[in-house]
Amino acid sequence: MKILFFTDGHLVSKTNVNRIDNLPETQKLKLNELIDICTNEDINLALSSGDIFDRHTPAITTMNTFTNFVECLSVPFILCPGNHDLHGYNYKTLETTGLGYTCKLLKTYNKITLMKKNNEFIDVKDIRIHFKETIDKHPMKDFIVDKTTNKIHIGLIHDMVYNEDFFGTVTQYSDFETNLDIMFNGH
Repeated sequence: MKILFFTDGHLVSKTNVNRIDNLPETQKLKLNELIDICTNEDINLALSSGDIFDRHTPAITTMNTFTNFVECLSVPFILCPGNHDLHGYNYKTLETTGLGYTCKLLKTYNKITLMKKNNEFIDVKDIRIHFKETIDKHPMKDFIVDKTTNKIHIGLIHDMVYNEDFFGTVTQYSDFETNLDIMFNGH
């Protein structure tokens, strides 16, 4: 199975003053590149670790950019929310955010799966994708899952787990305990 992973698109409706390009148009081009990769490279599944939008209440034009992207994908798309997709780091607010709304709309067309329940998992062919809620103020230290199946176990989180602790507040891989076969994280 071939998986395309991307994260932290931070889609916006306006270009910030420090950019020399038109950021929303650049982001659309990048999303089109992902669509082309899925088609041309025989990708079976797309995954994202969140921060689809730059804020939890994106402009309608920004939500349209995202829905157009998902509608054009030729593969199933599974994602989890990032801190920018939530209001105040609160998973209970997800249904009232731009990500919650667009995913609910797209789910009716079987185009997307938003993982939002702590310790939720989804089976896709020979893999099991696990999700665990994370909040940046309390960095994740472990991600242990039940591996009683013969599947490949993938973790999908939006938390800082890095090789080096350059902020003094993130978890390093050397201090992170997991039995996952693969872990994808955001930031």
